[in-house]
Amino acid sequence: MVAETPASATDRRKIEIKIQVWEDREKIKADNKAERRLASTEAWKNSKKAALEAEVKKIDADLVKLRLRGMEKVKNKEAETHKAVESKKASIEAKRELKKLKVEGKAKVHRCTNTVPKKCFGICND
Repeated sequence: MVAETPASATDRRKIEIKIQVWEDREKIKADNKAERRLASTEAWKNSKKAALEAEVKKIDADLVKLRLRGMEKVKNKEAETHKAVESKKASIEAKRELKKLKVEGKAKVHRCTNTVPKKCFGICND
């Protein structure tokens, strides 16, 4: 280690002032660096938060689309069911009318021949 020569009080004061100035500059540099890092971290946090919010909005939009698609499918099934019911009703009504026409025809034959039908639904006595 190098031995220091005794310095006068003014030299010591000058050195102390330079040390103080250096210390203040280093502290300011450390503060500035920390502030930059904090700002950078805050900006990163904000960008991540914005990205997550965008993802939530996309999920919400997808959910709405999925819900609408599901509702549309249900409405289509409902329409198909209604159409099938109407078709079955029409078929049943057509069969009813055909059966009535057949019965009317048989009744006409029985009236013309003056005969009683063999099946009389349990109300006719032979």
